[in-house]
Amino acid sequence: MKFLKRKKVVVPLAIVAVLALTGGAIAYWTASGSGSGNATVGTSSALTVTAVSFGGPLYPGSSTPVTFSVNNPGSAPIHVTSITSGGISTTGSCLSSDFSFTNGTTLPADIPAGGSLAGTGTLAMANTALNQDACKSTSVGLTINAA
Repeated sequence: MKFLKRKKVVVPLAIVAVLALTGGAIAYWTASGSGSGNATVGTSSALTVTAVSFGGPLYPGSSTPVTFSVNNPGSAPIHVTSITSGGISTTGSCLSSDFSFTNGTTLPADIPAGGSLAGTGTLAMANTALNQDACKSTSVGLTINAA
């Protein structure tokens, strides 16, 4: 009889234990959260234009090829969308307005960090109705801008 009473107590305890474990297996916690961080955005370095050279002398109505290098000294690539004349200067009484620069470099172009772009163009001297003797043997300076 004692054995039966013990069995009657053990079986319900076993059932309660199984149900408790089963309930624990399907229970879970819910939670939410968020986080943040900061990134640094770099800057670009100024482009430099070097090795500007001309193919030959100019005469009224002529042009000469121009070659140059656009350099990116920075640590990030730069996208170049324009190459223009930043100014033409002459010596003496030669008119700088008699000269013009035309870019021949294919744009847009990407210059990698520390890289360069070989540029080309044309420097032309207009043939005006005025006497241009003041330009004989003069020096013509060309500034090239890249952006």
